[in-house]
Formats: sequence, structure tokens, C-alpha cells
Amino acid sequence: MADQTGVLDGYKHNTLIVKGRLSFSSYSAVDEGIFHSMVYEEETETPAVIQRLPLQLISGSPDERSWCPRPRLRSSCDGLVLITVEHPPHIDGDDNDDTTASAIILNPCTRETRRIPLKRFDDFGEVWGIGYDHLNSCHKVVRAPAQGRYSPVRVLSLKTNSWKNTTTYTGFPYRIDTHNQVTANRCPHWMARDSNTRQRHIIYFDASEEDFRTVPLPTQAKDRGILYGVGGNLGLCMIDKGEEKDVITLWWMKEHGVEESWARLHDVVIDTVNFDSLDSSIPWCALKNGKVVFKVGMTFHSYDTQSDDQTFKKFDITGQSNVLSSSYDAIPYIETLVSPFQ
Repeated sequence: MADQTGVLDGYKHNTLIVKGRLSFSSYSAVDEGIFHSMVYEEETETPAVIQRLPLQLISGSPDERSWCPRPRLRSSCDGLVLITVEHPPHIDGDDNDDTTASAIILNPCTRETRRIPLKRFDDFGEVWGIGYDHLNSCHKVVRAPAQGRYSPVRVLSLKTNSWKNTTTYTGFPYRIDTHNQVTANRCPHWMARDSNTRQRHIIYFDASEEDFRTVPLPTQAKDRGILYGVGGNLGLCMIDKGEEKDVITLWWMKEHGVEESWARLHDVVIDTVNFDSLDSSIPWCALKNGKVVFKVGMTFHSYDTQSDDQTFKKFDITGQSNVLSSSYDAIPYIETLVSPFQ
């Protein structure tokens, strides 16, 4: 499962959790215990630890102290997490200012943040991603219409700190599954359907070319699947339902973009009588110790692909485990010292 880029070797896989809403004070919009990091010990049986991250994200004023936006975790790459936060009206200017949100690049490990002001923000009609441009040695943020509308694809380079519209599309041709995004090969990937042919694809944003590319599905995928990460590579999960048993088939792509490199990682056989949360199960990431982490409803479970005991085991979690007791948003990331200002 080695990462082909070499970037992820030796790094821990963590999960950033956001729970609740930001609360504005008279001085700043300061997290009041809503950001947490869950750290996995990949090579031991030590419980995962959830820790609070004290973060200051955006400045406010007394007029906005009652405004409580919910941050949205959009994408991660090389330890940088992309977050969007909706603003109260006129937080950044006068009544004629149409800035309605901020994009925030956060490194949860160093707690360094960088804010990118936005205009014409569409919270639910866009997909967001962050990827690495290896030709120009910088990270880039992409915004694209989720439902194949005639709307431009916008790209921002963290090196130039400016947005531009790409001219690749007169109309964006994909309808994207906004609930299934994963970073692989340092590129954000989504499941999508071609608006013209209705064919399903895996698509990704190539930050170097500032264009979207497609990745072929395995022949056995039959036009479906859920994406997840396998040590920095692309993974695909397929579910076949039966009357008494369901089978989750885990795939991973050894060489990015090459159809023949899809390899069957493991078949997970589930007794549906004793496991009723299959529809809410999402493969989260594959760890170096052979375990695959699943997000099952509001909890996390592990499955050991190297064990004969084919059962899901609820993650043993210490620290502030109560953050998983009700609704939250989460995204996997790796620990690095990469600065959002590089």
C-alpha cells in the first residue's frame, strides 16, 4: 500500500472533527470546543485519542456576535484541510460588499491558518478540493459546479493568492456526488455522472493542468462504488447485498489512472442479521497495520484484513469521545508541517 509519491510515508492518519457552530464574540470568531482531532495509533492496539483544537478562524465585530455559522470541511491534501465558513452580512465591508464567506486553509498539526476571502458563494451548489501542482510546486484550490450547470470552474493558487476562471468548459459536464470525495495521488477525487452520456466516472482535479480528468472504474464495479484512501492511493468500495449476507469488496489502484492496476484488496462478508448499519457505512481510510477504518453512522469501526476474524470492531477511543455522540462533520488528514502559506 505504499504511496507512489512518497509524500505520505511515515505520516500518521488522523481525522479532523467539527461539531456544532462557531460563536462570534466582540473580538473574534473563536472556536468554543467544536474542532477536534482524532489520532490513530496505526501500528499498535492503543486507543484512538480525540483532542480539542483551540483555533481562531475569522475576525468579527459586536454586530455579528449572535451569528453562528457551521464550518464545512471540504478537502485535505498533504496535511492541509480546506474549510469554508459562511459570514454574517457585511462582515468584511460595507453594505455594497458581496463577500459572503471565507475559505480557510488549516494545518491541524501546526494549527496554522490562512484565510481566502470569497465572493458569490454557493454553499451547496459547488464542490471544493485542494490538490498539489507538482509543476509549480504549490497547492491549488478548485471550486466547481456540482450539478453540471453552465458555471465556471474557479481555481486559486496559494502561491499567487488569486482566483481565476478556467476556460476548459462552456458547461461543466459532470454531476458530482458531493458526499464522496477523497484525496489520492495528491489530487481530490469524486464519483460523478456525465451529464450527457449518464455514464459514471471517477473524476479528479489535476492541479498542474488545472483541468478535470477521469479514472476508469474496475470492470466489476458495475457503475457504482464509494471512494476511500489507501495509503495515499485511490481506493474503491463496492457493496453487494444479499438476503442473509452482504459483501463489501475493497479495491485499490496501484498506479494512478491505469485501469489494469486496480487490485482486489479484500472481501468483507457481513452477517446482516447482526449488522444493520451497512447503508450508513463509509470506508474512511486504510491504515499501515492492515486495518480499514469505517465510519458507521456517528461512530468509527475497524476491520482487520489480515485476521480470520471477519468482524467489525468499534474503535476504542479515549479523550473527548463524547464529541461522537451526536451530529458532526469529519475529514481524514495526515500529520505534516506543511504551511498553508507555502
